[in-house]
Amino acid sequence: MSKVFQMLGGSGGSIKLASIEITTPPTKTAYKAGEQFSTAGMIVKATYSNGATLIATGVSVEPSGGLEAGRTSVTIRYTEGGVSCTATQAVTVTKTNVTVPSQSGSLTYSGSSQSPAWYNYDAAKMTLGGTTSGTNAGTYSAKFTLKDTALYQWADGTTVPKTVSWKIGKADGSLTLSKTSIKLEDGKLTDSFTVTRLGTGTITAVSNRPDIASVSISGNIVTVHSVDENSGTVTITVSVASDTNYNAPASKTCTVSCVFVTIFGVCWTYSNSSPALSRLTPSNDPNGYVNAAVSSEPSAAIGTGAGSSPFDDFMPWQGMEEYNIINGAVSYKKGQSGFSRTSYDTMVFIPEFYYKIVYNSSQSKIYYYVANAPFTGFAKHPGSGRYVGRYNTISGYASKSGANPLTNITRATARTNSRKKGSKWQQYDYASWCAVWLLYLVEYANWDSQSKIGNGIVGNSSLQKTGTTDSMTYHTGTVASARTGYGGVQYRGIENPWGNVYDWIDGINFNNRAAYICTDPSKYADDTSTNYTAAGLSLPSSGNIKTLGNCTALPWAFIPTGTGGSGTTYVPDYVSSNSGWCVLCVGGYCRNDAAYCGLFFFNGFYYSSYAYSNIGARLLYVP
Repeated sequence: MSKVFQMLGGSGGSIKLASIEITTPPTKTAYKAGEQFSTAGMIVKATYSNGATLIATGVSVEPSGGLEAGRTSVTIRYTEGGVSCTATQAVTVTKTNVTVPSQSGSLTYSGSSQSPAWYNYDAAKMTLGGTTSGTNAGTYSAKFTLKDTALYQWADGTTVPKTVSWKIGKADGSLTLSKTSIKLEDGKLTDSFTVTRLGTGTITAVSNRPDIASVSISGNIVTVHSVDENSGTVTITVSVASDTNYNAPASKTCTVSCVFVTIFGVCWTYSNSSPALSRLTPSNDPNGYVNAAVSSEPSAAIGTGAGSSPFDDFMPWQGMEEYNIINGAVSYKKGQSGFSRTSYDTMVFIPEFYYKIVYNSSQSKIYYYVANAPFTGFAKHPGSGRYVGRYNTISGYASKSGANPLTNITRATARTNSRKKGSKWQQYDYASWCAVWLLYLVEYANWDSQSKIGNGIVGNSSLQKTGTTDSMTYHTGTVASARTGYGGVQYRGIENPWGNVYDWIDGINFNNRAAYICTDPSKYADDTSTNYTAAGLSLPSSGNIKTLGNCTALPWAFIPTGTGGSGTTYVPDYVSSNSGWCVLCVGGYCRNDAAYCGLFFFNGFYYSSYAYSNIGARLLYVP
């Protein structure tokens, strides 16, 4: 506190005001610019010429108005008897800090002009300028100017105008397709769909199988084009990029089914002892059905090595993949998260396909054809469109890895207990077995399955648990170190279709070797021809297969009618037969020599009451 003593004027009299002193400072000494000094709490003592003192009242303050920033003192004045005395009071005067405003909340593009709300905006202290409204999404700049820089300053101590960014965010984009599925087929090589989106984002469309179907875009129209009339299922993924006002929406897909008839065929000259068949091409097929050819031959894998087949690129072979059946429904596919060969029934899908078999007895030839789609003169194979057990049936009537095959069961027992799994379950039947062998035959063009894939679990080997081929990386081949070695085999995921144990086959009966066939699982029964179709063919006496019969009622049926071949000629597998009512099992078992096993090993010898340790079963799921 400082004091100033000063006499101003005065006349006569013996006692006059001599000085004043601020003995108690005011309550408030710190001010913001523009505030007036307050004397509250301040005590001023007046001293007179005779030494007397009094508390001065009615003092005045200089300056009397608002204080300016930077002032360090004010003058206190007291006047009495024409004499004025002053004293100074120290003060601090600073400008009021003002927070720079910021955008309050968020704005999203709406197509209309919008202005933001502001945190800390005080119209009494500042003005708003710059860009204060907008329509399109983006960032804008507003300007805030202090109205009185003598009184106010920004929090950083400056007083110049502040530029503040504010934003209108992009709206969520949307995307719809006028079609989510398309089918390309003969006579319809292209199809289109319309893309509807918000905004102007760039539309892109990508085919996951450009070798089957390609895409082009014109404006918002996506056109799908067949590529060389190849067949398969293609996913077209459509995406829309973000633009000025809209974010990119989630992509959408359109599934394209390219169903062009692809026909492959082989020809067996049954007067020739070789088990090899001739592969038919568009140029050499005398019947004019074949419209596709392969440039290489399939090679089954050995052990964990690589295998290959040109048929991997063609349906129905391409679609023979493993699936889990869970709670009576098709579930995980091999390769998907959750797939398990040990936790769930594991089955191999046999895609729907069409067939034709042409007999030319004058030239001793049989032509076998497989088409991936309907074609004039072809029929849908009754054993296709089903799921065949990857493994031999194990205890509990499951198709899982890691357990001994279930044996010592009659065919009827296997039938009954397979059906207990649910309405769509059966045991392996004749139509399905015939579908598998026909697909093998057209793919490998050779009756000798063992020379092409592997001997199998044969030759006095012990019974093996299911899963012997699980270590293989390719779907077809042998786990043995050579095709002539002994070990598990698989054809397109079906493990041990020969060797290890026989598979009971339902839907076919023999009475004194005459064959009766049924394709309705609900009518399957033993020792009967009721509800069965007479094949018009009979099995020969047991021996190596040399000839096959032509079942005109059911042309897909494989029925040996003559023997006289060997383990390396004609159809180099064995047929067994017996008198009376008999049933069928196929493939051979572990204690048979290799010559008595194979894909076409056809055992019609056993009675329906037989239940042996060498005969098991395989599940069938018919969706």
